[in-house]
Amino acid sequence: MRKLQCMFINAAAEIRESLYGVIAKTVQGGHALYGIGSGVMITPHYVITNAHVIHVNSDVANKTHQTLEVVRSPDIGKKCTVTTLHKEDPVRDLALLKIEDQTSTRSVALEDTKVPSGTMCGSLGFPLSKAEVVDGALRFRLTERFQGAFISAYFTVNISGRPISWYEVDRVMYGGSSGCPFFLENGRVIGLQTRVRTDTSKAETPVEKRDYLAISLLIPSPEIVGFAKSCGVI
Repeated sequence: MRKLQCMFINAAAEIRESLYGVIAKTVQGGHALYGIGSGVMITPHYVITNAHVIHVNSDVANKTHQTLEVVRSPDIGKKCTVTTLHKEDPVRDLALLKIEDQTSTRSVALEDTKVPSGTMCGSLGFPLSKAEVVDGALRFRLTERFQGAFISAYFTVNISGRPISWYEVDRVMYGGSSGCPFFLENGRVIGLQTRVRTDTSKAETPVEKRDYLAISLLIPSPEIVGFAKSCGVI
């Protein structure tokens, strides 16, 4: 794995210029509800992330959060930028956020073809990030993390008469991993992390269930390209 990480140093440095932390907040009954995820700019002013990140309790059946903010990875520690929802596809779990005021328009290149099983890839984002109260105010701590992985499989299922495809990767998904871009050594993004494949039928305790969360699912980049085109942004 050390060799894999070294191979991706240059690609990760490029991706982080277009990488964003996504922070969604709602004040309800005197309490703050929030969601934290990752996203990546795919064309100037537009960041792609998972739809569930911007919905209350990470449930696309719930309303979207009252406030949506983003911060570019190199700018962590500075003030976040308010963003708006441009369009979402809850079934595909994609949301396109629009940033009006920003200093950088660096965006990634999306791979437009399917990559085969066994392909080495890396991800960059903000898994295990958290919120904490400091001096009575809610503060978010985002830590950029890289993970290496391999494409395990590609499969398509029918959901409500619609074909939905995923990549499987041999990497655990942690809280905050939603929206992490996965990319090749050349820096081209091949997918967006979205959920886990689980089989907890034999698990009896929370710890055992956690141990079953061993395969992450990615939304393939060709589907992200299709969604962006339908939104009229690329």
